[in-house]
Amino acid sequence: AGSEPPFLNQQCSAVIENLSSTARDLDPERIDRLVDALGDARTVYAAGGLSSRGLIHHMVYLAGFFSDRWRMIGQYGHSGAAALAGAGPGDVLIILTLRPFASGSIRLARTAQALGIEVAVITDTHACPALPHASHHFVVPTESPQFFSSNAAIVVLFETIMGMLVARMGTSAQERIAAVTNLNHDLEEYWPGT
Repeated sequence: AGSEPPFLNQQCSAVIENLSSTARDLDPERIDRLVDALGDARTVYAAGGLSSRGLIHHMVYLAGFFSDRWRMIGQYGHSGAAALAGAGPGDVLIILTLRPFASGSIRLARTAQALGIEVAVITDTHACPALPHASHHFVVPTESPQFFSSNAAIVVLFETIMGMLVARMGTSAQERIAAVTNLNHDLEEYWPGT
């Protein structure tokens, strides 16, 4: 349509509005409480079905730089049942589930709550069926002019949580990040000179 702005501008406008809403509407104290729970957890489990899996994978990848206590459910055949066997109070489960909700994520939230695991749900609507099982929850806008939701505000929330965890952990996080980075160089995971 000739009168509409280019699609890039429409997408950027939607993302900017999502980010502005996230900054305005998410309570920093609730984020602090989640970061405290994650920092104190014996084990942090993370799960996401369908399109959420890639975002959760990225979050767990980042966490691996500063902690050895994060586990991704559903990775390499690691089922929810296998992951949660032996889990309970003192553990935290983060679930990312967006419309249309992955049914496995909702069942996982329910089961984890019944096991006494502290459940954190990140979603895009207050109608998410996992919310009744959550000790922590965040509703993040994902509006987009295209056929699929935008994940930009979710990524910013994840990056915020990761940054706060590293700051909270202090020297121990910095030392592990340096150790992981050095081992990545030793194992030639990084391209030489980068």
